[in-house]
Amino acid sequence: MDKLNMSSYQIKLPHYLRAIYLVFHILQLEPVTLSKILNHTNFLPPLVIIESELEYEISQVLDAKLDYHCKPLLLYFVCWLGYEGTDKKYLWLSVSELSHMGELV
Repeated sequence: MDKLNMSSYQIKLPHYLRAIYLVFHILQLEPVTLSKILNHTNFLPPLVIIESELEYEISQVLDAKLDYHCKPLLLYFVCWLGYEGTDKKYLWLSVSELSHMGELV
């Protein structure tokens, strides 16, 4: 990663990701959480296959709200399976992003 100026960085990606714009504002980036165990890598939980598509699994839906600043209006607060102890465990998602969660609602 190269620092271009006080507020932007240019990342390095493999050739097959060449269509992605490589310059990002510093607020769009976050540090990597390294494992405290020597020579151990923190892996994301495995994807599950639903209707021939790879998707992450939701442990439970914790809340719902109407957000009049978003389209669609209905948002769900979900807990991801396998993200325990990380800052990515909980997330607000729109109904359109959660097409296969009918049994959790």
